[in-house]
Amino acid sequence: MPVVVTLKRALRSDLVLFVLAMVAVIVLAVVLANLPTRETWYGDILPWVEPLGTVLAVVAASVASVFAVAAYRREVRRDEAREQVERSAQASLVAAWPVLFNYDGSRDTGSSGYAIRNASELPIRDVRITWLGGDKDFDPVATHIDLPLVPPSVDPLWIRDGQPYTLLPGEVAVHGADLSSSGRWSSLFLQFRDSADTLWARDREGRLRQTS
Repeated sequence: MPVVVTLKRALRSDLVLFVLAMVAVIVLAVVLANLPTRETWYGDILPWVEPLGTVLAVVAASVASVFAVAAYRREVRRDEAREQVERSAQASLVAAWPVLFNYDGSRDTGSSGYAIRNASELPIRDVRITWLGGDKDFDPVATHIDLPLVPPSVDPLWIRDGQPYTLLPGEVAVHGADLSSSGRWSSLFLQFRDSADTLWARDREGRLRQTS
């Protein structure tokens, strides 16, 4: 479950607990506001003292319980958020993006390819890069590239024609390619398993999510 959704639900739960506590306080205030005057205390109020004390004790215990539960739930939420961060620690360091291979650094000409970088300290496996692209005159085409393993590395792994690729002397891989001038467009999707065998995916906007 995404951390944002979990926190939103938790906030709603705390709101319910707060409302219950306020209701208890209001009930107590109403009871105190309707106590009889001093003149009738000795004749009519003394029999109320013990029951009233019991009611106040129950109300106080209820309010304390409400805030104790709220504090416990906050701790649970913190633990869940921390666990989510720990689970995604490796996956957050893995990314892929489209590039253009050329010799002049142009962002709109060259041969299309991809880059994938595993900046974590452990390898990832079962990697699938899905490229969805086309141009204004043809229907979109989906291309899948499967890599059994991507080792950790500071430098990206270049992919061209569906295979790992080494740049030639003088050749560059241009990030942030702009294909709009040629009428072409593309979207890149990434899926992989981390060292804990958890399946992750990045959408075309680069957003990371756990899929298993």
